[in-house]
Amino acid sequence: MPRVLDLTQLRCFVAVADDLSFTQAAARLGYSPSNVSQHVRRLERALRLHLFARTSRRVELTPEGLELLDRARLVLDAEMGLQRRAEELTSEHGRRLVLTYGPYTGDLAAELVRELQAAHPDAELDVQGSVVTVEALEALAAGRADVALTKWVKGPFEKLVLRSPHEVVLLVPEGHRFEGRASVTIEDLDGEPMLWPLREQNEELHDSIAAFFAERGVHPIKRSRRIVSPDQSYEFVAARQGVARVIKTRTPPPGTSFVPVSGPFPDINDLYLVWHRRCRAELLEPALEVASKLWGDDAARPCAEG
Repeated sequence: MPRVLDLTQLRCFVAVADDLSFTQAAARLGYSPSNVSQHVRRLERALRLHLFARTSRRVELTPEGLELLDRARLVLDAEMGLQRRAEELTSEHGRRLVLTYGPYTGDLAAELVRELQAAHPDAELDVQGSVVTVEALEALAAGRADVALTKWVKGPFEKLVLRSPHEVVLLVPEGHRFEGRASVTIEDLDGEPMLWPLREQNEELHDSIAAFFAERGVHPIKRSRRIVSPDQSYEFVAARQGVARVIKTRTPPPGTSFVPVSGPFPDINDLYLVWHRRCRAELLEPALEVASKLWGDDAARPCAEG
């Protein structure tokens, strides 16, 4: 049976080979080191070869890895050439923009598309939802999408910093001691079971939340769960697994209640419009203009994410 190769795995293999470091390769690709390591190991299993010799101090290519490196580069170059030609053909046949979006941004993506379509009725707009933010960013890196609307961003991307119209609240199960409160503060969560993102999913978010609580001497009981969608947060809270910070919707999910938050609180309400530096989509600038009009303020400006 033929072996099916994954382009993301090949990109990770080439990046590690270039840097001889999983950490440096991860920073360049915008992934976590553990994700890069997983992609490389999956490629090794698919090829039934060891591509790297790993020790606690260094990473080296094996003879097999060295022999396959140039071929991997050729595959990625061919894929990039295919993407460029597809973009050229798209430009020749009309204006098109592919927008992807991450969790908690579906309604905003729909609003952005409505406004952009109204301003450019001849444009072809393709909208693709992503279960997790990293999928949206991978789509940008691979050229499968032109722009992404996300709650966080990391990697070799440009971004427009926006002001989210969403309100962040605490979601609690029905009958919880916080239910009916006018508001809760960070201190109220000391000793409270709270849903906590797994570090392997988003190291930066996990560590920033942990540091925020530690600096204030507040110690909630961490209920670490793999949460890849808002619906999962709602289900965990309804099942009394812990409370969670969520984006407020019109009505709370069944079996839960919203409680307002006052004072400083870990922020999950950032909003970015993100694109890759190589993006040449004709509708990129109009999309930035519309997003700025909808959610911009004095802080909304393009800036580079290293």
